Amino acid sequence: MIPQSNDDGTSSGELMTRDEVAAWLKLKDPRRVYKLPIPKVKLGRRTIRWRRADVAELINRRTVT
Repeated sequence: MIPQSNDDGTSSGELMTRDEVAAWLKLKDPRRVYKLPIPKVKLGRRTIRWRRADVAELINRRTVT
């Protein structure tokens, strides 16, 4: 499967760290990322990442028009 590219040149399948997700969502406390309903990718016993596309989907679901 070939990851799709976004307008900003990043891959939608790109994996992000907790701090990267928190920075994108402008969260003051990065630990809040764990409580968000975003699927996690568990790479090891203590290594968790989030797909950029999944974070974007959360933003889209919660956007009010």
